[in-house]
Amino acid sequence: MESITPRKVLIVDNDVIAVIQAEGVLSKAGFTVSRLLSPAGLYAKLEYERPDVLLLDTEIPGMQPEAVFQRLRSGEFDDLVLVLFSARSPEELHGICLQNELFNGYFSKSMDFAQLPAFLESFFQE
Repeated sequence: MESITPRKVLIVDNDVIAVIQAEGVLSKAGFTVSRLLSPAGLYAKLEYERPDVLLLDTEIPGMQPEAVFQRLRSGEFDDLVLVLFSARSPEELHGICLQNELFNGYFSKSMDFAQLPAFLESFFQE
């Protein structure tokens, strides 16, 4: 029987409670989760961890979203699923994603975190 490697998720957010909630539901669902509470070391962590998904809050202090987007979509991380992770309303996040095609999707912290594993897995279904 072939073993399935768990999907890797990197959460970058300074909202510790949201990180703990997301990490808990994702770990319970079989994801391998790592986290950063600031943007410092983001690229080194991406290169070392090689996650399948990046849950990214672009509004944390020190984040330079345009520079991050440019680097993430420069070729090396093209396969990375980039999900906007924010306290903004789902409607606001939907509008941001429509304007910025770099994101594969969004997840609002106001949504039910229990839905997060299925939402992330949907990016990998054929």
